[in-house]
Amino acid sequence: MNKEIAKKAFELAEKELKEKQIEKLKYLVKDTLKRIADIEDDVKELNEEKRLLKLDIDDLKEGRLDRIEERQKTDKRAKKVSRIVVERVEVREVHYTPIRYVEVPYKVWPNTVWYGGSTTDNIFYGTTTASGNTASFTLTGNLSKQFTPGAYELDNNHGVTHLR
Repeated sequence: MNKEIAKKAFELAEKELKEKQIEKLKYLVKDTLKRIADIEDDVKELNEEKRLLKLDIDDLKEGRLDRIEERQKTDKRAKKVSRIVVERVEVREVHYTPIRYVEVPYKVWPNTVWYGGSTTDNIFYGTTTASGNTASFTLTGNLSKQFTPGAYELDNNHGVTHLR
């Protein structure tokens, strides 16, 4: 009888050990699947950001600053993701001339603060400089359309990007 009890106890212990291993394995699989789902969510988020940034580039190439402004007004995410902020400049006085087309200027400034350059020549992009001045400029659609295309050297890791 002791032999049968020992055999049964061994089988139960073996079964319990196997169940614990299965439980740990299931935990690892579940944890891995959760990490994959998190990565897919991140990829989805990054793809949406990439899509919005490409829309900005396309609109700059076409000189359609109004589209960027509208997108930023209607979609908080677009304004957050965009590297620029575009707002229509209020024109108070319009002189009537034989020219039928009057282009509306837009105030443009970088959406992020970035310092760089050498120690003697720091470059600042941002909404406010250290002196309190707004780092912005006025841009028209024609200027944007004319000068956005070209070759842009990003950095050593990304090489040169050509916009047409």
